[in-house]
Amino acid sequence: MVRSALAGVFAASVALLPASALAAGKGPILLDGVAFEAEHGVVRLVDGWGSGSRSDPFVLVEEIVGEGPAILTVRNLATRFGDQVFLGSGAGFVLKKVVTNGTRRPWFVFEMELREYLELPSGYFDGLSFGQANDRRYYVGSNRYGQVDLHDEPADRVAFSGTIVEPGQTVTVQVTITDHSPQSTFYLIQRRDAPLAEFDNP
Repeated sequence: MVRSALAGVFAASVALLPASALAAGKGPILLDGVAFEAEHGVVRLVDGWGSGSRSDPFVLVEEIVGEGPAILTVRNLATRFGDQVFLGSGAGFVLKKVVTNGTRRPWFVFEMELREYLELPSGYFDGLSFGQANDRRYYVGSNRYGQVDLHDEPADRVAFSGTIVEPGQTVTVQVTITDHSPQSTFYLIQRRDAPLAEFDNP
């Protein structure tokens, strides 16, 4: 697999991390200054590369190993990163996730939600969304799930469905994430099968 030059930067940054953090799969994985960490939930970060652009998206390789929300913390978007997706204000990137089902249950639905505050759904005025203000049709999809359901209100979420991902199998999903009033930290909450609207407090 051919990777971008950022793979070398990523490898150098990983070498500075404590062995315990790497063994636990918590990260951080640094991609063009943006940090992805698995501080909450049941997800292990395995690898990452890319520049976040339309032609070279951020790629995160991860494994979800248990039930409940798999939560990624994303840092430095506001201070270290510009809009790689569209010309304009704010910050944004294309994210491709290669996710292995490390649980004992099949996944009929794979859902993601964006939040600036972990305990509160994303509001209309926070600027954070799955590319709400842009033409995002060409940057959202999956290699296995054939159906995509995007919601901007009352929460920013996307649901992939239309097939079954069995335990041990891997699925790829891709989304556009933009923030027109970016803060330094936000959260990407991932659930399988249960509606994210029912998720109030991780």
